[in-house]
Amino acid sequence: LYVRDHIIKEVPDVILNVLDSTNLERNLYLTTQLIDMDLKVIIALNMWDEFKSKGDKFDYENLGKMIGMPMVPMVASKGTGLTEVFDKIIIAFEDKEPTIRHIHINYGRRIEMAIRKIQEKINQPGNEIVTNKIAPRFLAIKLLEQDEKETERISQCKNEQEIRELALQESNVISKLRNESPETIFTDAKYGFIEGALKETYKKANIAEKISRSRIIDRVLTGRLLSYPVFLLAMWIMFQTTFLIGDYPMQWIEKGVELLGNLMERIIPEGMI
Repeated sequence: LYVRDHIIKEVPDVILNVLDSTNLERNLYLTTQLIDMDLKVIIALNMWDEFKSKGDKFDYENLGKMIGMPMVPMVASKGTGLTEVFDKIIIAFEDKEPTIRHIHINYGRRIEMAIRKIQEKINQPGNEIVTNKIAPRFLAIKLLEQDEKETERISQCKNEQEIRELALQESNVISKLRNESPETIFTDAKYGFIEGALKETYKKANIAEKISRSRIIDRVLTGRLLSYPVFLLAMWIMFQTTFLIGDYPMQWIEKGVELLGNLMERIIPEGMI
């Protein structure tokens, strides 16, 4: 909500969308919302060094072309790739970046029909105060989701009542057809789009043969035969440590309290304190 409001109020020339390369699927969800908003976006793939250390393969250039947003690897903590990111921002601002293009995420025939119908209502003359700042497609999607913020925003439209009624009607129809809330339907579609895009461009390293040391330890410690003896041994060690080793600091504390008591007896005269 905060990002959306900022974008709509400020209408930035270019958006820098910083993603965590080690968690692409989750981080690309915001990107799908930026796709709907029809904005000029550069994606910085941060923590690229950590991503490479995993051994995974990612054709980020191809994915950038697919979604119309150029991607640049970056390690912000070390300053690596920052120059390339700024160069891309400048090229994008000057409309010289060939990768940048607007695409649509296809939400299915019935939903796309509903989006078009609401878009037509939003694009009516007199609604420029809204359409000049917000992509009508994005607004139509949010109205189908019954998003409170965007429903409130269309109050600036000349045919506000028509748009509200149509959006509510279409939202209810879609909800009944799919037996789910429109918001859930759009979320699932976005994650489906991300999954499909990554399937073509992202390949995890084959680590089936490389069983890590921790996995081997887990198999031993949590196995059927050794798990209980190991657990009992761990408990015995814990209690022995508590009572045997813990006895030394306990004695130090007792000695310290005794010394402090003797000192106080000498300094403070007899009385209530």
